[in-house]
Amino acid sequence: RRASTFNTERIDSIYRDRHESGVSMFLHYGDMTDGNGIARLIRQIKPTEVYNLAAQSHVR
Repeated sequence: RRASTFNTERIDSIYRDRHESGVSMFLHYGDMTDGNGIARLIRQIKPTEVYNLAAQSHVR
């Protein structure tokens, strides 16, 4: 379930707003059960690295 607000509390030590100067890491939302959406995002962005932070939200 996607949160209604952009909550970065658990990754504040590494997260910086993309509008700040010198930012080289960007966060993108994706539904891990939507393979086509993830593939489309990867094709569009062409990242050099990918980090799966899916387990950082609402793990029980």
